[in-house]
Amino acid sequence: LILSYSPLEATLTLVATLLALFLILSSLLNARRLARVTFPLGLVILTLVLRRVKQGIDVDLLPEFAFDRLTSLDFHSMQGTVTIVTGANSGVGLGVAQGISAIGGTVVMACRSTTSCNKAAEQVNSQFAAHGGKAVPMVLDLSSFVSVKAFAAEFFANYDRLDRLLLNAGFAVPPRMGPAKTAEGLELGLGTMHFGHFALFTHLQPLLSKTSEGGKVDIRVVVTSSAASQIPILADFHSSLLEGDGSGDLHGEITKVSSVNMYPRAKLANVLFTREMQQRFPDITSCSCHVGAVATSIW
Repeated sequence: LILSYSPLEATLTLVATLLALFLILSSLLNARRLARVTFPLGLVILTLVLRRVKQGIDVDLLPEFAFDRLTSLDFHSMQGTVTIVTGANSGVGLGVAQGISAIGGTVVMACRSTTSCNKAAEQVNSQFAAHGGKAVPMVLDLSSFVSVKAFAAEFFANYDRLDRLLLNAGFAVPPRMGPAKTAEGLELGLGTMHFGHFALFTHLQPLLSKTSEGGKVDIRVVVTSSAASQIPILADFHSSLLEGDGSGDLHGEITKVSSVNMYPRAKLANVLFTREMQQRFPDITSCSCHVGAVATSIW
């Protein structure tokens, strides 16, 4: 964003930000009387800077990704394609579902809650029905292999192709109310965000490969990972997982798993899984990504 500013505006923005932070921090150290002036002044300056930054994002960066911009480019059309998005009822998943529908694609919105799934699909269809896209809700609970298998069966009963698979569903902090492990007894984070998606891909892979026609059709699997996967202290597995039949520590019985390291471990598993997918199935383009800081319900 700063690179899109003129040199003068970039300099002023940086100076104003530093000044605001200096005033706010100094107010915490100075006398109470002086703090009454420096603290609100710092907040005012910082607020003005953030408003300008937001304006810059809205005006300079986001228009290129607006729905009307996407639909104006013919080569972006996804008409005739079918995409599955897990965790599509909110956040990144919902945004992707909206984007696909806006450029004419059919998107299967896979969500754990029937109510939330139906509501999200209705929202997408009401927004973009005129664009030729279609959102279809389907229930999927990644913490249960039985649910994953049932979802795949329902999908096969309704579709004979699959062009895109976005493995996105997840959580940063485990729910306070709810089971601590998956239906199969696996550690909840790894069991849901990795093994649940692994099971889903295993069921869907034959159809993905069939749709690719030996690599002639662009078929993709995208896994939502995170930069948290690269934090060694948190994104860590016990060596028993890589030895023998790999059954060690699947339940978190060796590694102490908490709300702090549950997410990074699962996101590292996503990255490693994606690399292996690309090697084993070269007819399918597989990639994992860090989407950046997004205000979603996982927090």
